Amino acid sequence: MAGDPAIGLLPLLCSGGKEDGGGIEGSCEGGGSGSGDWPALGGTAGVAGLEKVAALGGLGLQGESSAGVLKKGGGVPWSALFSSSSSSLLGDGLKLSFVQPEEIDGVLAAKCSDSIIKEGLDKWRNTLMGHFIGGRPSFTFARDMLLKQWKISGHVDVNLLDSGFFKFRFSLEEDKIKVLEGGPWYVQRRPMIRRPWSPNVCLERVDLCSVPVWVSLPNLPFHYWSSQALSSIGSFVGQPIVTNKMTRSMERLSYTRLCVEVSAEKELPLSVPVYGDDGFAFNQKVVYDWKPPRCKHFKVFGHFFDNCKLGSGGQS
Repeated sequence: MAGDPAIGLLPLLCSGGKEDGGGIEGSCEGGGSGSGDWPALGGTAGVAGLEKVAALGGLGLQGESSAGVLKKGGGVPWSALFSSSSSSLLGDGLKLSFVQPEEIDGVLAAKCSDSIIKEGLDKWRNTLMGHFIGGRPSFTFARDMLLKQWKISGHVDVNLLDSGFFKFRFSLEEDKIKVLEGGPWYVQRRPMIRRPWSPNVCLERVDLCSVPVWVSLPNLPFHYWSSQALSSIGSFVGQPIVTNKMTRSMERLSYTRLCVEVSAEKELPLSVPVYGDDGFAFNQKVVYDWKPPRCKHFKVFGHFFDNCKLGSGGQS
């Protein structure tokens, strides 16, 4: 029995593992006399692991050190108990290695070289960040609606960050450019604001002085359904951009729809006075699909005046 390494080591591992009240919670199997502070050494540890402990810790196979006791600072690293190729911690994750910290400007720090940073930049170079003005649609709904509008050729990874920003990492640069320069892209009548990702990108929502919105002009006289007339009427609201497909083809004549970039400098008009050379005049009603929250103090979209620090009495 005295020649068995497992018999000589198990009592030591079970009873000598806790120093100054510290230790690893677990249970000790094998009938040792310890207090249960060390985990059972099963699986790939076995006798081979114990022999490794003996070799690294200066212990003989009889469980005795050359001095007869375990010296202070002569403990055994946890990794010595397990084969690196069989450790359950590896799993499917990235395998890491120890890199010696360096002293920089008198401070011990982790040093990441330019080559390391470049590898990370290359991975995220086709990435866009985006957020919605006003309330945010649910992640799944927003993702599905955007992908339906974009009709991209490659693949895109979509994530939602705690800040409320969406992250879009495209496999093709042409898809990133298409989404960035195209649009406006709407989900539940709210436009998505996009910007390219960069190492210094600000992941905070921005207040804008202008945003694109869709408006309808109900019962517009038929002879005003032209690009020139719609541009003139739309310019009273803001900067006209484009009509929808049905307005262009005149498939639905009960109303026209056009996208207009509106400014936060003024209130959005509810009607447009229209005058013709022949003296014909009328007030054209304007219906907004969605009105962005507007702060009349800062003249920006993104929050209401009542929710503004200055609007709620933050300024004397």
